[in-house]
Amino acid sequence: MFPELFRIPFTDLTVKSYGTMLVLGLFAGFWLIRKMCAKTGRGANAETLINAGMYSLIAGIIGARAMYVLHYRVYEEGFMEIFAVWNGGLELLGGVILAIAFILYYLWKKKCDMLTSLDILSVALLIGIAIGRIGCFLNGCCYGQVTELPVGVVFPYGSIVYNAQAHPDPLREREEPYIDLPAKFYGLNTQKGWVPAGEENKEKYPLKPKDMLTEAERKLVSRGGPYQAKPVHPTQLYSSAANAVNCLLAFIFWRRYGSGRENNDKMRCKGCTFSLVFILYSISRFLVESLRDDNPYEVGMLTISQLISIGLFAAGVAGLIYYTKRNKANGLIR
Repeated sequence: MFPELFRIPFTDLTVKSYGTMLVLGLFAGFWLIRKMCAKTGRGANAETLINAGMYSLIAGIIGARAMYVLHYRVYEEGFMEIFAVWNGGLELLGGVILAIAFILYYLWKKKCDMLTSLDILSVALLIGIAIGRIGCFLNGCCYGQVTELPVGVVFPYGSIVYNAQAHPDPLREREEPYIDLPAKFYGLNTQKGWVPAGEENKEKYPLKPKDMLTEAERKLVSRGGPYQAKPVHPTQLYSSAANAVNCLLAFIFWRRYGSGRENNDKMRCKGCTFSLVFILYSISRFLVESLRDDNPYEVGMLTISQLISIGLFAAGVAGLIYYTKRNKANGLIR
């Protein structure tokens, strides 16, 4: 786990891995937008779409934070906690939804060819998500369920994963922690020092900060020790790989049915590519979500992300059918 890549010399500022991967994903998306616009001919302007992407990133961060705040009721801890992004707490799906809404408004405002632009932006979005999810892995969030498979990853003491495994999670129907730590690892950090909790109800207290552990305690919770974290599915990397494949499939589909340059500069199926992206993304997200262990169950054994994915899948299928019929009627599909 590398939530901080490095510290800026002569300052107390650090470069966060999550933010770095988001920026790299953004630039990769911009690069793909330019490439696709160049092949489209007319109907899409790269600069306009890149501006839409920049502004939608801000909207996406707001949406991701808003969804996390509402989902986990952060507002109950105090009004200012709503804005405490530095404490963690973003839900990617919320960001995607608000970013899409803003893009629709922006493209309408700029009088762009809406469907052509959405086809291109949706493919670029996938490569951005693929890279951004690597940041989730480095940060330790969006973690998977405990597994005995060789792909399992063990996160260190002090990580989000370890903290979750050391406490019960009623929202995931888990009444007991995965790791039965001694009571001395739970307690409160006061002005007088660390005050350990009693054996009874110890899991109600936070874990002892890593920098306060004794050498003997460090050995107990380190890799190979009796209280190391349980290995978990690297769902962040699953999601990254899935969206890289989704991006490739969507790009191939777009070249065949949406590029236009190979069809007398006409779009063969405007709107079909971004409908396909909805389908591909929703399927991969639903499946990866079934292996995650962080989001609470909402309806039965389904999380909010899985419920939204079902809606996205239905919207994608409906869009693909509708735009195929419409483009056939307009003579754009041969």
